[in-house]
Amino acid sequence: MKWNKWHFVKTNENDDMTINIPIYIAYAFLGIVLLFGTFFTVSEGQKALVTTFGKASNTIYSAGIHMKLPLIQHVKRFDVKTIRADYKTQTYTKDIQTATIVVSYSYNLIANDIVETYKEYGNDWQERILYPNLEQAVKAEVGTWNADTMVANRDKVAEDILKSLQERMIAHNYPVAITNFQMINIDYSNQFEQAIEKKVIAEQAALEEANRTKQVEQTSKQKVVAAKAEAESMRIRANALAQNPKLVSYEAVQKWDGKLPQFMMGTSTPILDLRSITQ
Repeated sequence: MKWNKWHFVKTNENDDMTINIPIYIAYAFLGIVLLFGTFFTVSEGQKALVTTFGKASNTIYSAGIHMKLPLIQHVKRFDVKTIRADYKTQTYTKDIQTATIVVSYSYNLIANDIVETYKEYGNDWQERILYPNLEQAVKAEVGTWNADTMVANRDKVAEDILKSLQERMIAHNYPVAITNFQMINIDYSNQFEQAIEKKVIAEQAALEEANRTKQVEQTSKQKVVAAKAEAESMRIRANALAQNPKLVSYEAVQKWDGKLPQFMMGTSTPILDLRSITQ
């Protein structure tokens, strides 16, 4: 076997057989490329379209194995399942406080619109549709709230942003459905957060003091009412005593337990004259 620049050459006695091994290898490689380049797969949760020299066809391919022309046609795949993602941006509140906002949202590309989506926006439809509208909706809504009240109303803020995003998608006929939106974190400057903390502490202290004041006032009112009732009772008893002197003896009898003193000094007489009461 001889070797030259281009061939392995096997020479027999007649020197009439030549085998070009590199060419056979090239043919085999080309065959493999053509074979595997003819078939493509689409996974569950995906849709696909085929482009021919960059031009998209109108056929949408679902999950499974499909065929295309190798080297000429290429596959563009799109996720149409619901995707959850986070987004972070910085904006200003109504009272001009810098706020760093982190949100979570869920969205999906509308499957029937992927051909139009690719023709108009290409593969970077998220950067051209989703992110700009998300940024605008968040900044517009946050700008309507004061910093100290937005934190306590984050669910309301998230609800309004979701509604705004959905209206934007419909108004511009964007092929995106946004199904969920949440405010994950709202972060202000350290100085502002310290001021908010002091304000909250002061408000709590004022509330506690107000509650103590109300308690004291209530206790005072109860004492006044009790004193008035006691005074009225004493007045009624005084009037009764003035009209019936024997009432003193009667009340003493009512309180007597029926026992006589065990020790008596001298010629003591009973304290009460029961006969006078019964007369």
